[in-house]
Amino acid sequence: MISKIWPKVLILIVAVTTLGAGRVKVRVWDHHIHDKPYRIKMFKKFNREHPDVKIEYTSLGSGMMVQMLNLAFKTGDPPEVFKPQGELTLIKLMDLGWIVPLDDIAPDPATFKAWKARFPAELKPFVEGLNMFNGKVYSFPVGAPLYGNLLFYNKKLFREAGIVDENGEPTPPTTWSEFREYAKRITQAGKGRYYGVALMAKQPGAAFDMSLLSTLAKASGYYHSSRFPNNLKTGRFDYSSPILRKAIQLWIDIKNDGSILPGYASMDDETARIAFAMNRAGMIFGGFWVVAGFLAINPNCDFDVALPPVMDGVKRVHPWRDIGGGGSYVVAKPCKHPDAVWKVIDFLSSYEFREGWVKYGGGISFYPQINKPENFPHPTLAKIAQWSQKYLRLGPIIRPEARRVADYMEPVHPDIGNTILGIFLGKVGFEALDDLERRMNAAFDRAMEKARKDGLHITREDFIFPDFDITKNEDYVPQKR
Repeated sequence: MISKIWPKVLILIVAVTTLGAGRVKVRVWDHHIHDKPYRIKMFKKFNREHPDVKIEYTSLGSGMMVQMLNLAFKTGDPPEVFKPQGELTLIKLMDLGWIVPLDDIAPDPATFKAWKARFPAELKPFVEGLNMFNGKVYSFPVGAPLYGNLLFYNKKLFREAGIVDENGEPTPPTTWSEFREYAKRITQAGKGRYYGVALMAKQPGAAFDMSLLSTLAKASGYYHSSRFPNNLKTGRFDYSSPILRKAIQLWIDIKNDGSILPGYASMDDETARIAFAMNRAGMIFGGFWVVAGFLAINPNCDFDVALPPVMDGVKRVHPWRDIGGGGSYVVAKPCKHPDAVWKVIDFLSSYEFREGWVKYGGGISFYPQINKPENFPHPTLAKIAQWSQKYLRLGPIIRPEARRVADYMEPVHPDIGNTILGIFLGKVGFEALDDLERRMNAAFDRAMEKARKDGLHITREDFIFPDFDITKNEDYVPQKR
């Protein structure tokens, strides 16, 4: 049924973008939900100020975005400007020949040089193999490197549960045992009106990445990657870590305590955010994007943000950032109206658009001068910006060519999210992680072989960093090998 609907949706979108005459219409597709109202407002402003160009904006859910893009390119009518999504990575789109360099649509070299100069050079905005290929720029960064997923807590419910300091201020959990205990206390105080924590198990990949892999486990010293081997000593996927397994057991214990908001099996990201914003859950994990969502749902929601709790007795581990680069919108090939498309790209990357985005609560800008505390609509965003600047460190960097192996990696089912969900629900045991490990490594071996046959120079050594210590919260400087 869905496959029958998608072509009709695409036809509708195409029909809308071809109405009228006298101005060039540039279709912009992305998967933005949390800041969609801001983008709609700004695109209307652009249209008022540009009588020769009109943006037709479409926001799609991430899953449908991939399907619609594949269909659009198959029918030969893709959106002029769009964001890479899912399996359609920037590198994959370039390899498919579906996008054009931004160099080729700029009015002239001088304009393009001036445009590149607006991005802070010290942050390495353009990196060969990441968003540049053969010296050509295909995309551009919009957001600053971020701390990652964090714990948001409802201050109103914490107060009602008595989880406060001597001044009556709510105190978030700092350890796993506190996290479980606080969830239990909030649930008891709620008496069925609210619960300790919200979990969006309908989307197991996102749910257990945000609430476990990139938070509870990562902060305690476990490294996870779904694209590249996560054991940096062996260059292989490894799910034997006691930290990972204990983090899963923690969630099982919290479930058995009855501290998770009921209905979690059918709860997605949006419904979980609504529940938290409407004071039905005391805690929820997420990234900076949830803030705008909370405020849109309930402007009076009283919440704060905290670093993820760590396993009892261990030192906190902070995440690391990449070397630079970064991607956002790209331009589809062929580009029939480069002048009009360039105006849209210039607007999307402008100081005006990015400053308004920060003030709306969309995120943290790649332009540091915008990220002032007074520009953020909520104190939590200022905190996240501060933590990102203070704690992020430079981690191991996989060569750009070696990164391309991820595009040869076939999907593995069940994946890590669904495997954890099965363990969480009691449908499978922890041995399922051992099976996943075997399947992931087999898939990665096949991917490397395919990549090498296509002429890529990739070896296991590209994914091994024997001298890296994840527990050291400092920039990684590799020793010569």
